[in-house]
Amino acid sequence: ATFEPVEPKKTLDVLKSETLSELTAITSKFDNQLVNTDMIIKSSLGFSINADLRSQNNLRGLITVGVEPVNFVTADNSVKSLNIEQLNILLNETIKNGENLYLQKWGHKAQIENAQTKEELEAIELKFTMKDFS
Repeated sequence: ATFEPVEPKKTLDVLKSETLSELTAITSKFDNQLVNTDMIIKSSLGFSINADLRSQNNLRGLITVGVEPVNFVTADNSVKSLNIEQLNILLNETIKNGENLYLQKWGHKAQIENAQTKEELEAIELKFTMKDFS
């Protein structure tokens, strides 16, 4: 008879710790300066834009320069002619989206920490929804 080594069962605390690490890995991408193609929001201006940190910095730069109109590239790579007021709206929406993502992160964190069983923990979906301003 062959002996199959049995993996020791992980405790709930170890599983929670692993799930919290997974949550951190997912949400650290929201703060990354690299392009995050998952962070696209529908703007109140009628088109979708990238809402990652890099896009926020680009919007701040365009606003600071203060020249209008500005050719602004949307999430689908079309070009819109925008004024400073519209750029400020987009910046505000990207910031609100970021705040919304953090609220979702803290909600997931609380769910993980409050899970009483492995099944409850496994039922938690680490999904994030981008804000829709349309």
